[in-house]
Amino acid sequence: MTREIARRFNHVFGAEPDFEIKAKAAVKKLGAKRGKIYSQLRTRYQEQGEADALDQGHALLAEAASLSLGDRERLFGYLEGSRRVILVSA
Repeated sequence: MTREIARRFNHVFGAEPDFEIKAKAAVKKLGAKRGKIYSQLRTRYQEQGEADALDQGHALLAEAASLSLGDRERLFGYLEGSRRVILVSA
């Protein structure tokens, strides 16, 4: 039940104008090497559905100290192919 509440909350309140443009700008803030790895992980997760790529992407974003909280949330959502993730469902 909590997953559904988190999913609905993110759906309603995670909408953001120009989300994809802001997400691409946030990827650039990761730096060249990490940005490339992030893009590869995003592609692997969205095209092949590899859960391991999603886990690695989350770990990459968790250790990126140069990101603001808003950019981090935005990139979590962009990685998963959705909107900005505010509430994380476990």
